Amino acid sequence: MSRLTIFLLLVVGCAKSGDTESGGAEPGSIEPIEISAAPEDPGVAVGVRTFLHEGVTLEVWYPTSEDYAGTAPERLDFESFVTASFEAAIDGFELPDVFSDTIRDAPVRVLGERLPIVLFSHGFGGMRIQSFSAASHLASRGYVVVAPDHPGRMLTDVLPCIFSPPLDGCDLSGFGSDPGPAGLAAALRWVDEAAMSGPFMDIVDVDRLGVMGHSAGAGSVSTYAESETRVMAVMPMAGGSVPAREVETLRMDGSCDGFVPAASPTIVEGRPLAGFVMLEGAGHLAFSDLCSLDIGGFAERFLEGREDLNSALFPQLRSLGTDGCAGVQPIVVDESCADGFMPLETSDLIMKYHSTVFFDRVLKGRDVDDDRIITGASVY
Repeated sequence: MSRLTIFLLLVVGCAKSGDTESGGAEPGSIEPIEISAAPEDPGVAVGVRTFLHEGVTLEVWYPTSEDYAGTAPERLDFESFVTASFEAAIDGFELPDVFSDTIRDAPVRVLGERLPIVLFSHGFGGMRIQSFSAASHLASRGYVVVAPDHPGRMLTDVLPCIFSPPLDGCDLSGFGSDPGPAGLAAALRWVDEAAMSGPFMDIVDVDRLGVMGHSAGAGSVSTYAESETRVMAVMPMAGGSVPAREVETLRMDGSCDGFVPAASPTIVEGRPLAGFVMLEGAGHLAFSDLCSLDIGGFAERFLEGREDLNSALFPQLRSLGTDGCAGVQPIVVDESCADGFMPLETSDLIMKYHSTVFFDRVLKGRDVDDDRIITGASVY
């Protein structure tokens, strides 16, 4: 069984949801966004809310008032993406504390303008909050970012499958089909409704839409952009393709990805609307925040040596959960990672820079007066 096939069999998530508020923002207190010219720099304070729409759980990041800047960081609830059956099987189960500077349920900033939308699609073994740094960065720069969970390929679904026999909740349905486009479509319908009533009324611009995705989610956004002609900008990361439909596309890969081999820059040849960025030395998880969960340390502490593990799935899941993380030996033999993976601080900087430049140009019509090539990135 190939490494990619095993990868597609691994990991899931379950989610908590919040209630949708009613009523738009109070008038008379407009706070325009004034931010640094450097695309990788953070912008304004960011709020985050969870919604349930058509049975799909959504995480939404958005600009909030500067009154909330510098408040206590939010501890992200990654435990909610782990089944009760898995927790019960692990004596002393715990995950590391992971924090974000976002403010839970903060009010939507009154801007006096509508903001572009970016939909995010997570990968196998991921969840809607897996790339919270990238999502909150775009929100801080003047976007509303909406990420749906994709049941059938979440951490919750696949974790129980690493045991033999599988624990309750094992679900590999996301391997045989792609739930991503349906989840993205539900997220867009939420956007359409939110534009008409509630806290995001007069805030979201339904006519300026971008999509970005990681790994299997990169494939999802590539597929979704083929049929949803409202999509103006597509950013697949560590997977996916350049859509056949002529639409602005920025593909980003890591040269040392051990699970979805990096594409060649030739993928954008003859496609005037497509660009390609290679992160030299980056692994599969460089486009997410999943390394912060320390999957390798968790496996060593709680799982290694158990006799009830699936001998095929567990090693692959452990490897998938660490590819690109600090202190891990790359699977790929490449000179760019001969001394280990690119530092996550560097890959994070590159991703934030290029995603901001790309979406600003396409969705805001703003050519950034900044053509730097950040060390570690090859741009085509």
